[in-house]
Amino acid sequence: MLGAALLLLTTPAFPASIVRGPYVEGVSEHSAYVCWRTDAETQGTLVWRALPEGPELSVDDPVPARQRCLEAKPLIPGARHEYRVRVREGGGPPSRTEPRVFRAPAGSSETIRFAAFGDTGQATPAQLEVARRLDEADPDFVLHAGDVVYPYGADADYDAKYFAQYGRFIDRLPVFVAVGNHDYANTRLRRRRGLEWLRDNFLAVHRLPRQRAGDAWEAPPPERTYYSFDWGPGHFVALDANRAYPIAAAPSLGPRSEQLAWLEKDLAATTRPWKIVLLHVAVYSSGGHGTDEDLARTLAPVLERSGVDLVLQGHDHNYERTTPIAAGKRAQRGPVYVTVGTGGAPFHRGRRDHYWSRVFKHVYGFLEIVLEPERLKARGVAADGSTFDEFELTRTTGPSRR
Repeated sequence: MLGAALLLLTTPAFPASIVRGPYVEGVSEHSAYVCWRTDAETQGTLVWRALPEGPELSVDDPVPARQRCLEAKPLIPGARHEYRVRVREGGGPPSRTEPRVFRAPAGSSETIRFAAFGDTGQATPAQLEVARRLDEADPDFVLHAGDVVYPYGADADYDAKYFAQYGRFIDRLPVFVAVGNHDYANTRLRRRRGLEWLRDNFLAVHRLPRQRAGDAWEAPPPERTYYSFDWGPGHFVALDANRAYPIAAAPSLGPRSEQLAWLEKDLAATTRPWKIVLLHVAVYSSGGHGTDEDLARTLAPVLERSGVDLVLQGHDHNYERTTPIAAGKRAQRGPVYVTVGTGGAPFHRGRRDHYWSRVFKHVYGFLEIVLEPERLKARGVAADGSTFDEFELTRTTGPSRR
């Protein structure tokens, strides 16, 4: 009788359940992370294979935990990969997910299609409508310009303001995020506490892609918030520009800073035809926050001489596209800056008049970009499916490669 009672106490009545995910993170040519969270501490297994007939591979994590990310590697570039996860609580029965599929990055000669937006996580009706439209668009991946979850990027707010909005597609579409000031708890925290906050919240949910280092693939340092990746003909760089806001915990982008030196080296090393930069705090903007003079003075010249074609930025809750800008002025050659703070947060009213501003709108939606080796075609897609902007960039010879 006592043995039966002990058995009832030690055997879970129901298998543990997955309450977040699974979802894909940090997808590179080399590997992808599959992350999930359970309602109790469990052991976890990730199983995957390249389609249509690749061998089944798996990785186990026997250490009980609620939140985990397991890495599927190696991947086949351009191939679709099927995966599922298994969880087991103690000695209880395992729970399994249905198979899901994601695609690994394509080679440099392939045409790709991706979406960009930012300033999202307030669980507004607009955020949900944009999410539905993005799910229907089904791009290869998504770029997020930061401020993922308001007001402080707290893990507790992710369920209602991220997973409830994007759960329909983040199990197949990787979202590459440039961290925003609200993801750092805005301006509440000193440097050390801000780094701890980011580790315990933003970096607990998201995984950065492995970085190519010669023939090796290295994981970024644990507190690194900037990174790059290749997909199709594009080289993409996500920066952390929040020190300019100022966020004390964010890395500097000033002269002789580690991040700026890394950026110059990274952009010089790529052989992909297109260079696209993602960051939160806007370099050039005529919206509510406006141009950041520090970034315009220190970062913009690096982008210009490195041949960056397009800069996607957030922070201002509006859509704006500039002319090419060089040395702070409208130019024939130089990066085009596009503010995509259109993901659902209430609009910032007020605007400064700048002659380099080509298009300015208060609209919810995202920027959809088709990237070919010789051409970039972009279309602003509103939450109702209408088009609110269109533009095209082409490759030419010359130092700007525009």
